[in-house]
Parts: sequence; structure tokens; C-alpha cells
Amino acid sequence: MITMKQILLFWIGLFLTVSSFAQSIDNYFISHEHKTVPKLYLHTDREYYFRGDTLWFSPYLLDGKSNKFILDDCNLYVDLIDDKGEIVKKGNFFLDKGMCSGYLFLDSNTIPTGTYVLRSYTDHLKSFDEDFFFRKTIKINHIRQRDENAKSKETNKVKVNLEFYPEGGFLLDRKVNRMAFVARDQKGGKVDLKCKLVSNTGEEFSIETDYNGMGSFMFIPKLGQDYKIENEEKYNIKYSLPNIRTQGSKLMLSKITDKAIGLNIISSDSLTSDEFYIAMFHRGEGINYVKIEKDKLSRTISIKCDYLRSGVNKIVLLNTQFEPLSERLVFVNKDKEDYLIQLDLNKDKFETREKVKMKLSLPNAKSDEWARLSVSVVNENMVGYQDNLVDIKSYLLLDSELKGQIQTPGLFFVDDENISSVRKLDLLMLTKGWRNYTWDCIKNQEESRTQKVASGITFSGNVKKIFTNKPYVNTDVFLNIVNRDLQKMVSTKTDSNGCFKFDSIVLYDTTMVMIQGKNYKNKNNTRLLLNDFGLEHLPVRKSNFGNIEDIGELSTEMRRLRYINELALMKFYPERDSKLLNEICIVANREKKRDTHFRLYPKSVTPKKISDIDRNSNNIFDYMKGRFAGVIIGNEAVFIRTLTPNSVIGGSTEALLLLDGMPVDFQQLEYMGMHDIDMIEIVKPPETAIFGVRGANGVVSVFTRSGYEYKPVAKKIPGTIIKKIKGFEKFCTFYSPVYTSKNIDSKIPDYRQTIYWNPSVFVDSKTKSLSFFTSDNLANYKILVEGISKSGKVCTGKIDFVVDERR
Repeated sequence: MITMKQILLFWIGLFLTVSSFAQSIDNYFISHEHKTVPKLYLHTDREYYFRGDTLWFSPYLLDGKSNKFILDDCNLYVDLIDDKGEIVKKGNFFLDKGMCSGYLFLDSNTIPTGTYVLRSYTDHLKSFDEDFFFRKTIKINHIRQRDENAKSKETNKVKVNLEFYPEGGFLLDRKVNRMAFVARDQKGGKVDLKCKLVSNTGEEFSIETDYNGMGSFMFIPKLGQDYKIENEEKYNIKYSLPNIRTQGSKLMLSKITDKAIGLNIISSDSLTSDEFYIAMFHRGEGINYVKIEKDKLSRTISIKCDYLRSGVNKIVLLNTQFEPLSERLVFVNKDKEDYLIQLDLNKDKFETREKVKMKLSLPNAKSDEWARLSVSVVNENMVGYQDNLVDIKSYLLLDSELKGQIQTPGLFFVDDENISSVRKLDLLMLTKGWRNYTWDCIKNQEESRTQKVASGITFSGNVKKIFTNKPYVNTDVFLNIVNRDLQKMVSTKTDSNGCFKFDSIVLYDTTMVMIQGKNYKNKNNTRLLLNDFGLEHLPVRKSNFGNIEDIGELSTEMRRLRYINELALMKFYPERDSKLLNEICIVANREKKRDTHFRLYPKSVTPKKISDIDRNSNNIFDYMKGRFAGVIIGNEAVFIRTLTPNSVIGGSTEALLLLDGMPVDFQQLEYMGMHDIDMIEIVKPPETAIFGVRGANGVVSVFTRSGYEYKPVAKKIPGTIIKKIKGFEKFCTFYSPVYTSKNIDSKIPDYRQTIYWNPSVFVDSKTKSLSFFTSDNLANYKILVEGISKSGKVCTGKIDFVVDERR
């Protein structure tokens, strides 16, 4: 008879077993959990460009796990990289709350035609491998198509690299294994291959690509047998078969549908384990697990897709000690979780220079939901076959999850006549995902991720004594900033090591900065050392750029249209690319040197040019004495007689001293040698109004011979460094003309290929209206919309229209 005590002990034992298991699996998940890694995506207005075009982009900085916006202020680095791994164009942009309007001008004089990679990253990503950076292939074209890719007929065999990827990570002896493979040529292009794998005993296994050079076949390997590839004469195949194991257990996918996936556990005959566990991960996070008893090992294990998440899921087979035995990546496509943007036009056929009205809406969105979108309207020939390209969905779900380059990622989400999207994606998981899952690489890099995310430019360094090299502690350091839009001075104190830092300084375009380090007597008799500004671009890992994906050639029709457009533009603007000159007589006069000095005040003041004889003066102030009417020099100050004896009541009557546009003190100018000075200007009110109170008593403006880029100053004036720096790219708006009754008949040609670009459109549960005008080209156009919602859902939409009549 079973007593109450026995029943109680049974339930206590069962509870302890379940509790122990739950604790163990939780510990396993915790030990394998990764911190989130930001994802960066750039939506470009198109993929094909001509030399001289502008590439427009809108960045999306997102949380790697949730796809929600990261609303940080931070720096964005953008590189254009050629097929040799050289950066040919770079730009620095400031993300304000995660947003900016980005662009790169593709200068026809410095950037040749070819295929390029657009690379971008933030300081969030600098600690991680380059595989975490955003990458996208673009093509820069010439009007005349060059037959650079033409090849002579080859009589040699095509060299093929055939790589094998056993499902589950390894081959198991004398068991049915699924073997995936990829066939590529020497340039990384796909190869449609059909051949046989033959053993020395005559067993044959057919190998045939299914899609994009990929395929799979069932294979029963036998340890000790030799295998070779038999193929048609045109292929010279290089291959290596994986090793065969005699013991182990592995996963094999038996089915995948919209509702569930089926898994089988394949084990060697010497299996002794009584049970297994299947753990499921998504973006480094453990999401579910299944316990498999020994009596169920022969059955297919069905896992509902509800227990998995949209995108790449990692399935791991564990033993009772929670040691991983086998892994498999599975892609689950939950389209219903995305937002398909509803786009409506006022009509689908338009004339040239006609207004297009468009409405955007989020279908079935909650009242508090919103999305940030970017919109491109472009000639369809400039984007090619849209499903072939990288969009925000294919990037977030595929490119950013798998290391390396994925060819034509958009096509993996499209069913073809002979192969489904599900099959395509599974081939990708079997091949590209084999040991290339990016979240597996994060754990090793998390420990080194300690640097602070930069926001703006950082000016840092140290102030030391000139002779003893000892630090100046708790002394003043001044940062002066001058450009056409900004005059600013900030100060800080040195620390116990003489170090100083000005961080989060946001400067746009070309800016002149002067840093002054003071000593204990508030003089500049110091040694000032400056560190890098923090806007340096990371070098390119050139091994990634041996074979850039070829996205295809631009259509002949598009080149013809561009050629016609260029002829029309040259007719209207004869000076566009060349100047036609009448007969002229050339006289050997010396070219007058252009004054390139930077001024904030009007250039109406007559400068005093310094001659070679003038340079014999001891210093600038000795030279100025008696040479400038109304200028008095004395007591380490300069005074300019103005209409009022005291321009500022109760204030100083000293004139403001400028060196190449930067405020300096008397001592700094006194240190300068006359051979470095180019000219002097005396500026009196009201021209000095731009300097405010500081300029009320007049300005003495000194310009160096090296002008805006004067370098000897930093060496000759103690405690002072003057530099011209390139800050962030200034804000630039895409030009989209508005035609009215007054200008619609203008003779100015309008041949925009991208006729509308809006990098930031906010849409909520209500309908958003936009409008733009067509150009002078008759063509088919695509409206492409991409973005992310507040909740992290992918948003995409597209619609076509045609311009088929001239007004």
C-alpha cells in the first residue's frame, strides 16, 4: 500500500527534478545570451549612378534585437570603396537623435566608373568586426558603355570552387546526411553545375544546383571510401569533402511550413544518451526549448513557428550536460508582422512637369503607432529589377544576420516558377549560415566594447612646461571656433596630469579652430600638445574586397537617355563642360594672385600688403608704428581712434586682434616673424558689428602668407595651435522644383533621374500627403518607400507610374 509519505516524496522528487532542469536550461540560456548590437541601414535613392551625380541616403540606427530606433546623438562615417579596397570618397555626418539627411557627391574628376561598396558605421560599431558595418554595392556609370568586361573566347576549362556544407555541422558515418553546397567561379559568381559524387565502390550521388549556385543532396558517407567528382569537360572543379565522424548526434530538418518546422535527430548506433534538449535562439537570446525523451528519438519533432521569431533562428541540439552537439539555422518568414505601406496616387499616368499627389498610410496601425520613412521616386532603369536589390527587409533579416556578402538578397523573398522562397532561404541557411551567424561572433567581442560612443568632435591634449615637460595643473585652456556661420569660445581647466578635453563639439563644413594653453600667470608661454580629433575613418579589411558583387550593367536605353540629356544641358549651358573662346591674343602678364583669406566682415577694407622690405622690421607692432592713421600701440595693446573715445562704457578700449580670422592676444602676434605675414587690415565700426562688443573698438586683422592653412604659427607661437579642420557635412536639401504658371514653360532643362527624395517622413495612424513634380523625361518611374515603425516593425511600399506625354 502506497503511503501518503511515499506520495509526498514522489512529488517532492519530481518537483526537484523539474526545478533542477529548469534552472539548468535557464543557466545555459544566460551563459549564451549576448548584449544587443546596433544595426545600421542606409536607404539610398538608387543603386545606379552616373559620374557627377549625387548619392542621397537616409540612415536608420536600430537596436539589433528589437529593430527599434536608437535616438542617440552620434557620428556617422560613410565610405565609398573601390574593388581594390581603397576609400575613394568619405564623409562625416552628425546624427541628431539618430537622424540626418546624407549625401555623397560623385565627382566626375576624381571617381572613375566602376562597381563600389558603400560602407557605413557609427562609433557604436567600431568595437566590432567589419562584418557588422553596413555595406551596399552601387555602380557608377559612364554615358558611353565601355566594353571593359568583354572577354575573348576561352578554350580552357572554367575553374569552379565547390564548397560542401553538411547539415548539422558534420557528416555521420553510414547515416543519411543532407549535404549542401555552393559552386562559384574565380570571381565569386554563381555557377550552374551538374555533376556526380562517385565512390570507389561505384556508388553515385547526383549534384545539381537549385538556385544561385547553391543546392543540396542526400548522402550516405562511408568512412574509408574515396570519393571524387565526375563532371562535364568544361569544368575544372576544386573541392574538398568534410571529415566523416563515426560517433555523434546531429539535427536534420525534415520539413518547413508557415505553421511549423519538422526536425529529426540522427545518431550513431553507439548512442548511449537517454534524452536530448533542443534550444532555440534568436539574435543571441534564448527563446524556447524542447526536451526529447529517448523513446521519441525516431519520430519527427514538430516545433510550431509561434515558438520561433521572424528572421534567422538558431536551433541547437544539447545533451544532458547541456553541451552543444549540433546546430542548424532556420529562417522563419512572418510577413504579417511587417507593415506594407499603403500608397495611393491621384492617377497613374502623367505629363512632363506635372504635379504628382501621393498619400501614405500605415494599414491596421494602432492609434499610438508611428513610423519614420524615406521616399525615393526614380526612373525605373536606375534601380533595375527592384526585388534583386538590398532593401531594409532583406538587410535586417538576412545581410545583417549572416557574415559576408549575399548576392541578390531581395530575390530570396520571391517565389520563382521552379523554386519557392522557402527553399531559397533554406539553402542560404544551409550554406551561408554555416558558421557565419553574426550573433555567434558577438560574445568574443563584447569584452572589448568599452569605448564611449562619440557625439561630435573631441579636442583633447595636454599643457606642459616648455623646458621641464611637467604638466600645468588646473590652468585655463581656451578653444576658439570661427567659420562663416559660427563664432564661439569655450574654456576648460587642465587636470592633475595637465590634460584637457573639449568634447561633443558639433562643427559643420570647413572651420578654423585655435586652442590656447595658459600657464599659472595666464600667459601662453606653454607647450601645447593636441590629440586626434576623433573623426578618423577605420581602414578597410581588403580581404573583403577581392570580389565585389556585380549588380549588372545599366541599360542601353538609360545611357542613351542620359546622353540626350547631356547634349541638351550643354546647349543651354555652353560653359557646363567646356568654354568656347573667340580668337584671343595671349600677353605674358603674371597672373594676379587671388585673395583667399577668410573674413567675417565685408571685404571693403583696403589691405596693407607686406613687402620684402617691410619684413626687415623686428615684429609686426614695430612695423605698424606710424604706418596706420589713428592706430596707437603701447602697453601690450593696440588702440584705434574712433568717433567716440569709449566705445563700450566701462569696458576696454583695446582693439580686437585677429590672426587669419581667429582672436589672439598681443603676445601671440608679437612672437610672429615678419616673413610669415602677408597683409594687415584695419577695420572700424560699423563693419565690425559682426564681432559684437569685442569689435566695438575696431579690429586689427593680420593674415599669414599661408593663409587659412597657416602651419608655422603653431610652432612660432607658444601655447597655441591653429588648425583648419573639416567638420561634419553641412545640411543639404534635395532639389525638387515646384512648377507654377510663371515657370512651367521655362527653357531650363529638367532631367532629374531621381525626381523626388525625402529622407524623413513621419506617418502615424492618419494619412500623410506628399507631392512632387515630374521632370522632362518620358519614362516609367518607381516610388520606393522604406522605414521602421516605433515598435520596430519593418515598413516597405512601392508603386509605379508613367510619364508618357509632353505638356
